[in-house]
This record gives sequence, C-alpha cells and structure tokens, in this order.
Amino acid sequence: MAMPLGQVLVDEGIMAEELVQSALRAQKYIEQGTVDALRAAQMLKYCARTGQLLEFSLEELASIKPRQFFEERPADQVELLELLGLISNADLDQIKLVKQEALDLQKVEDFIIEKGILSPEALAALRLGLDMVHSEKISLEQLVFAMHVWLWERGDFAKLVKNLGW
Repeated sequence: MAMPLGQVLVDEGIMAEELVQSALRAQKYIEQGTVDALRAAQMLKYCARTGQLLEFSLEELASIKPRQFFEERPADQVELLELLGLISNADLDQIKLVKQEALDLQKVEDFIIEKGILSPEALAALRLGLDMVHSEKISLEQLVFAMHVWLWERGDFAKLVKNLGW
C-alpha cells in the first residue's frame, strides 16, 4: 500500500513532521475558504523559516510583515529588472546602454517594448510595483514575490497585490 506523501517527505528527511501537519491544516483552511492558496503558502513559508506551527491564529500570521532582505530600493525600472532576473543578461546590458545614452526612462521603456523584451502589460506591472515600493505600500521582497506570481497569472497587478493581502 502506498504511503501518504507527507509521510514519505518526513521519512526522507525533506520536511519536518510539524511542517507537514501545518501544511495539512493549511489545506483544510483553503478548502473551507478561510484563506486563499497564496496566503496559505506564505504562512507555510513563515512556519518553515521560523519553526512555528500553524496553530497561531490566522490574524496573527496575516499580520507578520516580511523582513527586509534588500539593503537598497531600486531607483528605476532598469535596476528592478536586474534585481528580478526576468530578462537575459544580454538584454539587460542593452537596456543599460540605452539608459546611459538616453538619460530618459521613457526612451528606455520604448526600447524595451520595441525589442520585445517585455510586453507593455509587464512593463506597466513593473512600473506600478516600483511605485508601490517607493511609496512604501509594499516591500521590495513582496514586489519580487508578486511579480513572479503575476507572470503566471497575468491580469490586474494592483488587484493581485490586494489579493495577496498587501
């Protein structure tokens, strides 16, 4: 008879039994509609990082603010693109050259779109995310996470950030 996946993960030393139990509880919260899957994943990541269990109230876990891992905020979209790692180094080098020569971010954005490096929608999401970081609505770490989620889901970036609880 096949063993449950959680038991295999524990037996192989991949996950602690407490984290598997927390994941099962999070799964029930998702099924009940108490929390959405993205927030549950964030809570489990916090549990894995800190060793705390999911027994804490959802409100307590939801109030946990991410630590600042980055020392400086990116000044513009080019620096943010470099940090996110969404484009090739060759494209990044070209963008940096355009930025150096143009000294105008609009020309840089036009270049990014003309060359097909990013879609207009992706560039708009990037710009909005950077504005949210600069206005301290979200942290840079939250933006990195949100951008990667947005790349899978697309749609309204501001709505995605709101759905993430930020």
